[in-house]
Amino acid sequence: MRSYFSHLFVKPDVEFPFQALRLRPYDLTRAHEVVKEHGEDDDPEVRAPEEFTGMMLIGTSREMEGKYIDHMSEIIKFKRDGYGRMGSTSKNSDSFEYRGFVSHWGWNSISESIDYGIPVIAMPMDLDQPMNAKLIVEIGVALEVLRDDNGALQREDIARVIKDVICGKCGENLRCNVRNLGEMLRSKNMEDIDVAVLKLTQLCHEKNESKNC
Repeated sequence: MRSYFSHLFVKPDVEFPFQALRLRPYDLTRAHEVVKEHGEDDDPEVRAPEEFTGMMLIGTSREMEGKYIDHMSEIIKFKRDGYGRMGSTSKNSDSFEYRGFVSHWGWNSISESIDYGIPVIAMPMDLDQPMNAKLIVEIGVALEVLRDDNGALQREDIARVIKDVICGKCGENLRCNVRNLGEMLRSKNMEDIDVAVLKLTQLCHEKNESKNC
C-alpha cells in the first residue's frame, strides 16, 4: 500500500500511526527489506517518495483509504487534488452466484472484488499485498488467512476462513458490504475521473506555456 511504503521510506524508525494496517513481525521484516532494496537501486525509474516531482496518479477512492492517502500526502509533502478509481462502471449480475474467492490480494483483485460484489479470502504473499489485505479487512469486505510467527499458512486456518466466508453469517455480512461499497464507488467513478482529467489537462497547458516562454 502506497501510504505504508511511503512512511517506511521517509520515516523508517517511526511506527506507522494507524493500528489497523500495522504489520506482523514477519511481514514488517520483508517490507523493510523491500524499502532497503529500492533505496539502494541506481535505476532513475526507482525513486523514494520524497524524490517525486510533478504529479502522481493513484487509482483509489476516499471511501476506501482516504485517511491513508492524506497521511502519505503529509509525509512526502505532496498536494492531493482528488481521488480517482479506474474500474468497471457496470455490475455483472451473473457474478453474484459466487460467494467468495481466494486471492493473494493484489490491487487488481481488490478492484475486481468490489466491482463484482464478491468478498475475498485473502492470502497475501509479498510487497503491498499484506497492507492491501489489512485495508480491505478494515473496511469490512474480506477476511484474511493469518500466517503463523514463521510466516507459514496452516491448512486448518485456510479451511476455517473459507468456511466462514462461503457458509457462515460472516460471509453474508461481507457480501452485503462489498456490494454496497461497489455501488457507491460506481456512482462516484465518473465524477472522480472527470476531476483527474481536468487536472491533467491543466498540467499539460501549464507545461506547454512554460515551453513557449
